[in-house]
Order: sequence, then structure tokens, then C-alpha cells
Amino acid sequence: QGLLLMIPNMYKIAGELLPAVMHVACRTVGTHAQCIFADHSDVYATRGAGWAMLASSSVQECQDLAVVSHIASLEASLPFVHFFDGFRTSHEIAKMSQISPETIASLIPEDAVKQFRNRGVNPEFPVVVGVTSGPDTFFQCAEALNPYYDALPDIVEAAMDKVSAATGRPLSLFDYAGAEDAEHVVVVMGSGAHVVEEAVSYLNERGQKVGVVNVKLFRPFSEKHLRAALPPTCKRVTVLDRVKESTAGAALYLDVLSAVKSRQSDMAHMEVLQGRFGIAGKNFSPTDAVSIFENSQREEPLDDFTVGQREEPMDDFTVGIVDDIIIHSIVDDITMRSLPPPTQKVDTVPDGTVQCMFYGLGADGTVGANKEAISLIADFVPLMEDYQERHAADAAKDVVGNYMPGEPYGDRTKPLYCQGYFAYDAKKSGGLTVSHLRFGSSQIDSPYSIDMADYVACHNPRYLQKYDMVENIRDNGVFMLNSEYTTLEEMEKHMPAHMKAALAAKNVRLFNIDAIKVAEEAGLGQRVNMIMQTAFFALSHVLPLDDAMALLKDSIAKKYGKKGASVVDANCAAVDNTLANLHEIQYDQQKWLAAESVESVESDITVEPVDEERPGFIREWLDHVGSQRGNDLTVAEAGTQVYERYPVGTSAYEKRGIAVNVPLWDEKKCIQCGMCAFACPHAVIRGFLVDKEEAKALPESVKLVKAKGRGVKGLSFGIQASVLDCTGCGVCVNTCPTDALHMSRLAPVEETEAAKWDALQAVSDKGHLVDKYTVKGASLQKPLLEFSGACAGCGETPYATLLTRLFGERMVIANASGCSHVWAGSTGVCPYTVNDKQRGPAYTNSLFEDNAEFGYGLFAATKARREELRMHVNKAIANRSCDAELESALKDWMGVYAMGDESRKAADLVQSLLPAVHTDRDMQFVIDNSHMLTKQSTWIIGGDGWAYDIGFGGLDHVLASGEDVNVLVLDTNVYSNTGGQKSKATPLGAVAKFAAGGVEKPHKDLGRMMMSYGNVYVASVSYGGDMAQTIRAFKEAEEYAGPSLIVCHCPCINWGMRAGGEAKPNTMPMGSSQAEEKIAVECGMWPLYRYDPTKDQPLTLDAPAATRPITDMLQNEVRFTSLMLSDPEAAQNQRLMLDAYVKEQRRSLESIVRSQEEDTA
Repeated sequence: QGLLLMIPNMYKIAGELLPAVMHVACRTVGTHAQCIFADHSDVYATRGAGWAMLASSSVQECQDLAVVSHIASLEASLPFVHFFDGFRTSHEIAKMSQISPETIASLIPEDAVKQFRNRGVNPEFPVVVGVTSGPDTFFQCAEALNPYYDALPDIVEAAMDKVSAATGRPLSLFDYAGAEDAEHVVVVMGSGAHVVEEAVSYLNERGQKVGVVNVKLFRPFSEKHLRAALPPTCKRVTVLDRVKESTAGAALYLDVLSAVKSRQSDMAHMEVLQGRFGIAGKNFSPTDAVSIFENSQREEPLDDFTVGQREEPMDDFTVGIVDDIIIHSIVDDITMRSLPPPTQKVDTVPDGTVQCMFYGLGADGTVGANKEAISLIADFVPLMEDYQERHAADAAKDVVGNYMPGEPYGDRTKPLYCQGYFAYDAKKSGGLTVSHLRFGSSQIDSPYSIDMADYVACHNPRYLQKYDMVENIRDNGVFMLNSEYTTLEEMEKHMPAHMKAALAAKNVRLFNIDAIKVAEEAGLGQRVNMIMQTAFFALSHVLPLDDAMALLKDSIAKKYGKKGASVVDANCAAVDNTLANLHEIQYDQQKWLAAESVESVESDITVEPVDEERPGFIREWLDHVGSQRGNDLTVAEAGTQVYERYPVGTSAYEKRGIAVNVPLWDEKKCIQCGMCAFACPHAVIRGFLVDKEEAKALPESVKLVKAKGRGVKGLSFGIQASVLDCTGCGVCVNTCPTDALHMSRLAPVEETEAAKWDALQAVSDKGHLVDKYTVKGASLQKPLLEFSGACAGCGETPYATLLTRLFGERMVIANASGCSHVWAGSTGVCPYTVNDKQRGPAYTNSLFEDNAEFGYGLFAATKARREELRMHVNKAIANRSCDAELESALKDWMGVYAMGDESRKAADLVQSLLPAVHTDRDMQFVIDNSHMLTKQSTWIIGGDGWAYDIGFGGLDHVLASGEDVNVLVLDTNVYSNTGGQKSKATPLGAVAKFAAGGVEKPHKDLGRMMMSYGNVYVASVSYGGDMAQTIRAFKEAEEYAGPSLIVCHCPCINWGMRAGGEAKPNTMPMGSSQAEEKIAVECGMWPLYRYDPTKDQPLTLDAPAATRPITDMLQNEVRFTSLMLSDPEAAQNQRLMLDAYVKEQRRSLESIVRSQEEDTA
């Protein structure tokens, strides 16, 4: 929502005639949900601010129009928004021609720059800017701006001419492409224009009179320039807006309608239609564009339509079948505004273009490796005389097949054109990534997803059962799989029958490599990106193989050099070992063609059966979205959730099975401490208390021992992990003090371990038998946050999980945008769940910048409602409108009104005694509002980017209010979800985005700042540093009758964690996150304290002074060691400064404690 926050200032800047340029990657404005992908809703929201607006439709235009924007802004003395489609254009990689800095300098109007600077505020030439005005003059001054805006289109056009003359690339306010005598024209902005252009070329070649206008200058909208661009033969204009305007026609449509129908126009005969496309990044293809022209050519065309493509059959929808592809449009089955299916599927990418798709797992390196591959391929110039011979030799090797169509790489002396686009969800890691790569000898400008791939790679074998990856392979293509299935027999056993049939029907060549095995042998753990990239070069012939491998190794040295020589050597070794492990699977085509979808597959991959007992939301929504078939949902099917909201507990049905290794329990070594379950970031490993009857019903494979401790006499105890929900981080294994857990490959144990987990779900929750405010007791409470989408080893989720163990059944959460929102609330997958009484956390999210105020509002509303309820209870008691038993229960409730757990128990009793209806008005109010009897626990949760930076003003306001709200800050030291940018919590000496040379000043001490109020409970906690202290702080904060702040130490994948020497085998680097927290406490980097205003001595230090050097922590994190490699002197200076700061921080805290002791002596 960043652009929307700027709107008030945008009005001021434009009104003061200040030249300025904002380059904006468009992003969907959050409405019923938030979305990180593109449409034009954010820039449309600013169109009344008085800024000129230029739209780029390609990577090349982003540069060219950026220069135009700056020139025109200076010459016009007006501000510009230069925008382009977020992700689709902003994150696309493509070949482009760069304008040199010298050329740009020659184009900048120096006189305008000088004039602008002379208008700056300066005490040498004092002026007043920004006065307060009244109705006597304001209107006139506003109208005085007219000449500036009237002249602007011509100024922009002149600036375009200057840039075009320098680059040789034509630019205009409205670009027209198509037939000179076109009768049907589409007007569109952004990357969608190039999609329509491809469709126009396709249709023009077949004799159709169609065209497209690509809008560059959106504001001010020049009607005369648009009319000049439209061919006079046009009969119908279809305007496409990439936005949903619910209350009126969308802006571009209204602009075009005005231009065509105005008094100055000679085009009033043209009919103008409107449609919308690409909302929230929905794919828009040339086939969709063809359907738009087909609609325009109908006698009764559909107006105000939607368009979007799907390629999955529906039983209840009429489809058009062309070239054996089932095609149908987005289905609006509520208001019937979707276009009918197109009559043809078109392939418009340039001839000879090779298209490749890579299915990866977030953070496995696939996306990064593909970006590197594009760079290598795009820059490679084959000048060697023996290039042809070497290329032919590669093709002749047994392991590689010369399958690419048209031999586009056989004879060339210049680099290839390329395009890369990367589709992924909002998860930081662990989600599906799909890389779309195109290469060819012609310019590629196809901003849409690949649907006819020559090469498809699956980097995770779990995807075989989950996604249809064969649908988009063209005939005779290649499918590359990373799996343990290295023989035909194993492949036939594990590959789904429908996939076998699809591969055989398209005569697809099948290759396999056990990349995990190669990676582990090279010491890379589970990082397979370079291995799979080597396989790609071997199979694609995009470069001579020896050149490709040499270039890969050079890129490895550059990319991983900051991580140390051992990492570089391991990656190079993996590259060298790839070809020996890459094998083609020669299958019987006729046998696979005959495979039926009902064929039994004895797979070690558990496929979720069609279970009608599962909730309808899971079957009707999550199954589609989770398998990348969300596009299949109709408007009615998807839209029900907008009003009805999303259910909780849905993550339990995902069963992603993404772990390579999972924990197994050795009951003989276990001391029942509960630390493994307490520390697990995804709550997948649990302790179970089992009575004798329950034990009899469990399968023999479930191991149980006699339960130890108070309150559990006569019960058995067991530990079990949900292996299909595990991420394989190894936190539990590294945390276990007695080595009672070890990591094992998932495949051999999956069936047995999953069955054991399922059986234990029938065991009743016995958490009430133990003290939940101990580590062991908390670990035996059912976590009401489970199986989240967080990174493996995430440092945030354990704290949120602990909250739900302690207070979950009465929690209300206001969560800031960021990681903690993404892993908690992404498209119907909710890890927050309910207990056996169907109670659990109520989760909600507003915006990044106002989360504290939003949570405060939730608290204030609840407080008001409960106070009103108490008033009616008092009246009901006074009126004697209830029997003695209920009256006694209500009086007991009044006594514990403000006490959390106690009010829950009292409320249960009252609710059990309340009648369904009552004649007394006050008593009926109590009945109707009995769900408000329990004191709710309001928690405002967010990261350091929110709390320390963007939302700090609101946070300060809420904590200063004195109200009983709780704030949990998940401090990862960076903006985690956006990629690791520095925040005010980033420690001195750490390298982060925007701090490549290391942060040069100490971080903000949020806890100390809030202590200064004197009435705020403040705690600094570390899960790995002291579990018991963390629980104490949570308990005290929740019980404190006022504002509380808990700052949590949260290791993050952005830190570049290294597995320490004590890490157990087969655990991931982030599996040492708890150990790293402990080291941070022991070296003094993260102080542990609690500040309780109710005590005579409020501040308590919960950890001793540093017992080990700070370097013990720094050496485990790439964010510190990388600077030691790139700039040792700076790293040493910053380390000394950090060490001094840590010691001074400790002295300061000890000084406060001594002062307290003296005051109370």
C-alpha cells in the first residue's frame, strides 16, 4: 500500500509545481484480501493528485520512459508517476539496450535544472511555501495551474522525440499497431499491450482488420493524440482496464469514451466497449486477446466484461476444443460478465523460440539459478571456430538428446535474446515457484506464462502427485525430474498413471537425476539448484556443454564467494558430478499410453484421497488452490469467502510433504522434557499423554513409555511428528538434550510415521492436567498454531505458537503485514486452529502501517461491549430476573471479570446455566452476548520493520494509551518478507540490503524506549536463550493490567545461518536457530530482561553478563562473515564498535538495577 500513503504529499507536490518522478511497480491494492501481484488499482487511486502519469509496457520502455519522465518533469515543472506492471514487468529479465549515462546527461535540460534549484528554500533568498488559504483565493490559484497541464502532452511528446533520436527507438503518447484500415481496435496500458499486439499480428496475417493502441501518457489524457492514433475506419473500440472499479466505469474507458464522443471528435460513430483483465496478476495471453476481438466482431457484443484464461475442463461449463486443448474463459456465474470461450488457441511467440519451465521449492535456489542462467546465455558469444563441431558432439552424447526445434543454436555469432519470469506465492520459502524462460534468435516480448514448453523440469518429486506439469509440454519435449527413482521400475511404481499417459501421448523424453544424493555427497545438504542447472545445460544445448560448465563455475565463485571457499568448492564439485548421475528413462510408450488414471500406484508419496468427510471448504476451495487450479474456480465458487470469511485450521489438510529428512523418536533416550515440541517452528512434533483405553486402540507401531511428572499418574507418554507437515529443519533434533531424536529420510518411513500420527489424533487433549506455565507443561498443551507456511527453522513461529498454547482459546490477533501475516493467512490456508471446544485465536490483518491502531480498535470495541454486558448483568441481578444458581454464577463472574483464565471458567459455568430465551430485557441481553463473557486477550503482532520503523508512531501511541493491550514484536533484524532490507533493528556490523558495507550505527533499543513511560510492561526474550524466562514474560505481560511489549529474538533465513559444530547430522542450517539464540544471549548480544511496573524493583535481568566472545555468534552468520571477506578492515572496526556497544548496553541495564536496589534499600 506504499503508494497510497503518499497521496496527501502528492497533492502538495503537484500544487506547488515541483518537478519530481516516482517510478512505480504497480501492485494490487488490498481489498477483501492482500495481494503482492500487479494490476493498476494503486496508480489509479492517485490519478486525482495532479501528477502526470506515464506507462511503460516492457523492460526496455521502463528505461526509455524513465528518462522521458525526468526530462518532461523538469521542463513542465510538474511531477510524474512513471509506472509499469509489478512482477510481470518489474521482475522480468529481458535483453535490452542501455542508454549510457553520457547520453542521458546530454538530454537533461540544464536550464530547467538550474531554475528548479533556484526555487528551493534557502535563507539567502527567503520565501514562504505552503500557506493556508481561504475561499477568496484558493479557487483562482487552482485554475492558474491550467496552462502548465495544457502544455504537458506536447512537452512529453518533445521529450520522447529527444530520447527516440538518441536511441533509435520510436516513442509516442499512443502507439498504434495493426491494420491501417482496422475496424476493431483495443486500447490498453502496460504489459498487456504487447500481449494484444501479438494477437493483432496473428489476426492481421489471417486477413482480419484489427489493431491495438498502447497508451503511454495516461495523465493528462490527451484526447487529440488518441484520436490521431485511432484509424478512422474503426467501428468498435474495446478499452481494457487492469483494475476493478466497482462504482463507475474504469478510468481509461471513461477517458477513451470522452475522446471518441466529445464535440471535438469526428469519431462519434465508433462504439466503445469496456473490459477488464489481469486483476491481481491474473495471466493474460494472446488467446485471451483473440477472444476480445471475437467479442468485438459479434453483432451483440458483451460490454463491461471480464477476461482470463483457464485450461482445465469443467463438467458444468460448455467448452471449445481446439487442437486438442480445452479452452474456456474465466466464468462469472453470478453477473454473467465473462467472455465466452475463444474459438482458437494461438501460439504467437517468435519462431525458433525455445520455452522452458522449472518447478521449484521456494528457497531451493531454483529461481536464483535460472536468473543466473539467463545472464550467462544472454551474454555468451560463440566465436570459436570449432563451435559447430563441439555443439554436434554434445548432441551425440547418450545422456543428452538434440530435441530443440529448428536448431536455433547451431550457427550463430551473437548472443541469444532471452526472457525470464518467475511466478511464486508470498511465502518466504517452501512455496511453489515456477520459472518461465524463453530463448531465441529473435526479440522476445511475450509477457505471459508459457503454455507450450520444450523443456519442463520438476525439482521436487512431491510435485508429481500434486501439480499437472505435463499439460504445458509440447510434443517431443523433455521432462526433467529430480527424484530417487533412478530406474524404470522405480519410476513406473511412483509416477501417477495419468502422468505416464500424458508423457507418452506427447512422446516426451523423460530424464531423472537424484540431485539430493549428488548435493549431499558434495556437502551441499539439500541445495540442488546448481545440479539441476547443469542438467538443464546438458539437455538444452543452449550453450556448448563445456562452456556452460565453465561459466557456471565462474558464476558460483562470484555468487557464493562471500560464503567462503568451502561453499564454492562444494558447488563446483556438484556441477562436476551431475552428468554421471543424469539418466534418461526409456519407457514403453504403448504401455504408458494405456495407463489408466485408476491404476494403482504403490507410491511412497501419500495422495490425499477424495474424502467427502473433509470440510466443504477444503474440497471446494483448498484442493483447487493448493494444486494450482485456483483459476478453475468460478466467480460464485471463489466469491463466497469474501463475505463468509475464511475458516481456521485448514493448514492441517495441506500435507505438503516437502521435507527430505524428518525426526524419529527413540523412547529409550527420552527424558520427557518437552523441549522438542516446545521449540518446533511448525508444531509438527508433539508430546501425547495416553490413557489405558486409548493405548489399546493405537497400532503396535506407536511407541509409548510411562509418563513422568505431577498429574499424569497412570498415563503413558509418546512423541510423534507429523512427517507430511514437517519441513525437515532439525530444530527439534538439535534442541533435544539427550539425542532422543534423529533425522531420517522421509521416503522409507513416511507411510508408517503418517499412520502413527493419524492414530494419535484420536487421543484426547490432556493439557489441563499439567501446569501450562512450564516448558514441559506448555509443550503438552495443544498448539492452536500448526503447520504454518513459514520457512524451515523459522525463528518467529515458536513465539506465536507459545501464545496459542497459553492463551489461544481467548485470543484476538491483529497482525501486521509481513512474514507473520504470510505464514498465517495466505489464500485460505490458515494455521491458526481450534481446541476440542472449537475455540481458538481470531486472526485479522489490516495494513502494515496501522496495525497497532487497528489492534487498539479491536480492544476498544471489545472493552465497550464487555462493559455494556457487565451493566446488564448488574441490572439482571438487581432485578432478580434469574434463579439463585445462575445469580451466584453471575456474581462469581463479576469477581473475575478482568481475569483471563478465571473469567473463561466462570463464563463456561454461566453459559451452561443460561436459558435459551428470557422475558427480562437485561437477561436476554446477557444471553445474546454471552460470547463476550470471557476476557479476551488482545495481541498486536508484527515484525521489526513494522514496530521499529513504519508503524512506530502508531505503536508508540497505543503503548502510551495505558490500555490493556499486548504487543509481540518478532524481531528478525530485517524486513524479512520483502527480502532482507535493513531496519532500525539491524545490528551494527551486519550486512543487509541497503547496507552492503555493514550497518554503521547501533540498532534502536525499542524496549528501553518504552520503559521510559514507566507504565508499560516490557520484556526482551529469547526462546533458545531461556525457554522458562520466555514463558514467565508471556504470562506476566498477559496478566498485567495495562500495555505490554515483548520483543522476541527471531533468527531468520536472511541472516545466512551456518550450522554450528554441535548441529546434528542431516539438519538444515536454520535447524540451529535455537542454538544461535542461546549463543546470542551468552555473548551479550541479546539481553534478557523483564520490566514490570507493578514491582518495587521493576527491572529484572534474566541473564548474566557475557560469558563468551561476541565472535562466537558472528562467525555463524553470513550477514557478518561476508563483510569479513569483502572488507576485513571495515568488518574489524564494526566488530569492535559492536563489542563496545554490547558492553555499554549491559552496563546501562546493570546501572538501572543498582539504582532500583538503592531506592528500595
